[in-house]
This record gives sequence, structure tokens and C-alpha cells, in this order.
Amino acid sequence: MLSDLKQLCESDVTQKDTAYRYPVDKLVSLSQTGVRLQLNFRRFDLPMEKVLVSACLLGDRVRYHSVDAKTESALVDEWMAEGRIVSFCPEVSGGLAVPRAPAEIIGANGFAVLDGFAAVLDDEGNDVTRELMDGARNALRLAQSQGVQVAVLKDGSPSCGRSYIHNGQFRGVRKRGESGVTAALLQRHGIAVFSEHEIAQADRRVRELESQPSLRT
Repeated sequence: MLSDLKQLCESDVTQKDTAYRYPVDKLVSLSQTGVRLQLNFRRFDLPMEKVLVSACLLGDRVRYHSVDAKTESALVDEWMAEGRIVSFCPEVSGGLAVPRAPAEIIGANGFAVLDGFAAVLDDEGNDVTRELMDGARNALRLAQSQGVQVAVLKDGSPSCGRSYIHNGQFRGVRKRGESGVTAALLQRHGIAVFSEHEIAQADRRVRELESQPSLRT
């Protein structure tokens, strides 16, 4: 049985002239053993869906106060083992140091920053809008070069915030439902952005994209 299973997993299966190593949701019967296996497979003739992930969520100490925000997630561990993850810190990429003064968006949100109607300042009054804009553009270029359509970013960040950012008064007050600069730019270009609290939703989107090629852009 093991040799049959090994041969099955290593062989290509042709369906309607389309090659599959892992046919999507195909029920396979091993008649010799009477064993039936439900195999949830990925098409191998299409590129693996990569996921852009904030570097701090993976354990890199790149946050403003030189710490990480590592998320303990079996799904992230699985993505890592599969080679899906593209790690990135937009603020470091944009030229900001570690450590650095905390920064917040002054004005509406990341979309307003992109459109020139808001700025990003640190708590010492320094304007770091350019650095966050540069980091966002770098994130987008990297995502597009890797074919990324899903991102998981650190919530609350003026760059990566997805479901909230801070209100610009440096008092820990959250603005719900607002995105940071990088999250906004990625969304504007059709990339689905999730926070570290939405990893299961992100994984579902990845699997949908791989099982339904028509969804890919």
C-alpha cells in the first residue's frame, strides 16, 4: 500500500489535457488495498500562491522599539514549510532605523497619505511620510514580482495596520476600520490584506486561489 501511495503522490495525473500532481479535491481509490483516500491537492502546473507577511510577525526584531510581534500559528508554520512566505518590513525598507521613534498617521488613514491628504509623524514631530511611502512602494513591487495576491500584516502599524491604526495623538487610541500606508497601497492594487488575527481567513483565500485558477489576476 505504501508503495502504491508513493507512486500516486509522485506521478502526474492528466485530466482534460491538464497536468496535475495534486488534483484538486479528487477522490482516489486504491483498489488493490480497498483503501479510499480523500486527497486535497494543489495544481502543480500553476505557481504556488505566495503570502507577503510582515517580518515582525515572523520573529524579526524590526519594530520601532526593537522587538518582534511573532505570531504562533500552525498555518504560518505550514506556509513556511511550503515555501510560501515572502517576509518584508516596509518601514525598514523605507529607510527607518531600528530602534526608531513611534509614528502615527496624522489625518484620516493610509489611503489619505497615498493621496497626499495626510502625513505620518513620529512622536518627536519628525515627518516620516516619505519613508513610509517608499516602504509601501517597495512592498508593492516585491509583491507584484512574486505574484502575491494575499498579505498578512501587523495590525495597528501606520504602515501595516489592516483593521485599525492609531489616531495620531500618541495616546494609544485606536481608529477602527482604518488601514496603514502599505496595507492601503496593496489593497488599492487588488491584493487581499489580512491582519495577524485573520490568518485562517488568509489561508482560505490562498487555497481558493490555488483551486480556482480563474480567480488569479
